[in-house]
Amino acid sequence: MPPELPETIGPFQIREFLGKAGQSAVYVGVAPEGRTVAIKLFPAALSETPAAVERFHREMRAIIPVSRHPNLVQVLDTGQEGDRLYLVMERVE
Repeated sequence: MPPELPETIGPFQIREFLGKAGQSAVYVGVAPEGRTVAIKLFPAALSETPAAVERFHREMRAIIPVSRHPNLVQVLDTGQEGDRLYLVMERVE
């Protein structure tokens, strides 16, 4: 059973539940400029300590520039919505 569909995650509008990835939920969303994106919402347990949150953001800052390669899914944004960390990627059909 899919998780309850949130209306938004950060500045992104949620359109539909796409699937599960481990313990994370993946949604199809729309960025403020209208681009369709995939949003991975991580479990709340990932953000239980400030050190874990900092590690997540540090790793995402390292991944974003590398993801600009044409053969990789591009990471567009990361953030935190309440106690849930999220990762926004280009949507690839």
